Amino acid sequence: MILIDFNQIMISNASILFQKEENKENFPFDDFRFMVLNSLRKYNSEFREYGKLIICCEGAFKEKNCWRHEEFEFYKYSRREKFSTFWGKVYQEFDKLIKEFQENIYFPLMRIRNCEADDVIGILSLETLEKSVIISADKDFQQLQNKPNIFQYDPLGKRWIKCPNPKIFLKEQIIKGDRSDGIPNCLSPDDSFAKGIRQKTIFQTKLSKWIYQRPEQFLDKQCQEYYQRNKKLIFFHEIPAEYKERILNDFSSRILNLSSQRRENQMRDYFNENGFIKFLEKMEDFV
Repeated sequence: MILIDFNQIMISNASILFQKEENKENFPFDDFRFMVLNSLRKYNSEFREYGKLIICCEGAFKEKNCWRHEEFEFYKYSRREKFSTFWGKVYQEFDKLIKEFQENIYFPLMRIRNCEADDVIGILSLETLEKSVIISADKDFQQLQNKPNIFQYDPLGKRWIKCPNPKIFLKEQIIKGDRSDGIPNCLSPDDSFAKGIRQKTIFQTKLSKWIYQRPEQFLDKQCQEYYQRNKKLIFFHEIPAEYKERILNDFSSRILNLSSQRRENQMRDYFNENGFIKFLEKMEDFV
């Protein structure tokens, strides 16, 4: 499988468009649509040896869009203001494109309520025995390289991401937390980032020892709870069973529909309607 982190693909293409100031005022949706389609065409052609391309999307573009917010109220706390600013309007355009692709594109598009694209990519990677590549710069996916059939390509840096020790990487992530997602380290309380509280420092000398120890060997009872908090949010094996089931059921139903000639014809009509002559000439890159 070719597992596409679709949010990253959309953001990178939108950012190119925003280099022109006028595009920030009037979002050029037609240009955006073309650029995103061309990205998908490129990755499907370049990584075809890995099998079918799967578009993995966020469940929704809103402040609290996934099950992790229910587990941890401060999850991605610093990003919430984006939804009432310029990016809030951009996310509406992203949502519009996803809905178009759901109806018109041959590639399976997975959008699961209360799940992030990370969850979809994580579960499919854990379950598959196929040689698969994740198209994303997100460091969190390195834990999945514990499986020899899972690879990761960074489309922004145009490089392969190779993790020398996925188990150690995961343990470090759980101990250190993830500032970008609002997850404090395992020595610090839940609201550390939300309230601007300085985290307790974890020195490298301690970290280098802790990664080889059980949590109860280096943490008191309270900090063990913080450790479990981080593990629940970061480790893909901790995704709740109900969401795992939703993801796998949705995947199965979409793969079964892949052979539909009607779906391919619908995509041709979509390209015709939007004047995508270039894509009509390269239809083999879209199936």
